[in-house]
Amino acid sequence: MKIMTTYKTKIRDSHRALANTVGIYRQAVDFLIGVALEEWNALKEIERSLGKQRAIECAIHYTKSNPCPKYDFDSRFGKFPSYLRRAAITEAVGKVSSYKRNYANWEENPQGKEPGLPVAGYHELNRVAGST
Repeated sequence: MKIMTTYKTKIRDSHRALANTVGIYRQAVDFLIGVALEEWNALKEIERSLGKQRAIECAIHYTKSNPCPKYDFDSRFGKFPSYLRRAAITEAVGKVSSYKRNYANWEENPQGKEPGLPVAGYHELNRVAGST
């Protein structure tokens, strides 16, 4: 008979433990927001989000079949896991899509402040984590 036990423990200062990882992810999202803004005319023609993700991935990621990507993501974010890269791409496309929609609505009815460019919130992390 196997006896298994589990226990629960709290990680102290968990927000600080993951601050570097979250910071790098947010920097990557900021980079990808710039790519999505540059490529928006082509991206808006693609209906499915997976297609948009694939288009950006081809523009940023070096592979054997894609030896010269347009943007140099891989050297800035070396060894960035593919699942995080794809999540960051999806987040960036969503932020740019929302910005473009809000900006178009604002142009039709310019009340209030003009919508600002999207960001990943990297600077907010520094305040939360207490780092500089």
